[in-house]
Amino acid sequence: MALQDNLAQIYLELRHFAKANTLDPYSNAAAAIVTADGTCIAMACNKLARGVCNEAWRWNRPQRYLWIEMAPRAAIYDAVRRGQQVAGQWLVATVFPVADDARAIIESGIRGVAAPAPDLSDRLESDYYVAAQRMLFEAAIQVEYLSAPAAAGMFGASS
Repeated sequence: MALQDNLAQIYLELRHFAKANTLDPYSNAAAAIVTADGTCIAMACNKLARGVCNEAWRWNRPQRYLWIEMAPRAAIYDAVRRGQQVAGQWLVATVFPVADDARAIIESGIRGVAAPAPDLSDRLESDYYVAAQRMLFEAAIQVEYLSAPAAAGMFGASS
């Protein structure tokens, strides 16, 4: 199976993983680190750092940006913590990475990102997405835009 087909399948699996595992009341975001042959080596949702107390107010804006580790970084950290090689791998995400995630992706050596195109309708968030897209482009990180309906149609599954 081609990597692109695996990325779409992993994206669908991530959506189900996020719904079942996230503590984030505002987002079903999840991300996975995937090898060139499509093997998933790490998976994570938006989360608090290990040992940090889960208090409801920490999930709200603007505090969430101080307290919550977004899924792409959480997946990178999980893989590295367990001794997995992330350089040269792909990151698949249910939500396009923001600028903080883009820096982690670039610095970790990940070679590609597969995610839905960012939603630029929210002015605050659009700045983070535009900066992320620009950084990934300038750092020559491959970006594959995935869509839930197209991926679902490929496998006969519902999103």
